Amino acid sequence: EWRYSFVVIADPHIAGSADHDARLQDAIHWVNANREAEKIELVLLLGDIAWGTGEVTRTRAMLDALEVPYVPVIG
Repeated sequence: EWRYSFVVIADPHIAGSADHDARLQDAIHWVNANREAEKIELVLLLGDIAWGTGEVTRTRAMLDALEVPYVPVIG
């Protein structure tokens, strides 16, 4: 059986809030922990991702921990 999955993370709103950072970190951890069992091949990050250069840089650093490719789609 050939099957693959993708994950959508919508509106993480990284803007200096520790709660928002923690939720994104939890999502990244879940993807990495379940990528083989769920055959996750891609993460789409949609919507309001971050505001300002500092937040975008921090968000990218967090996303680079993903063990599958990701595509940010700013909305």
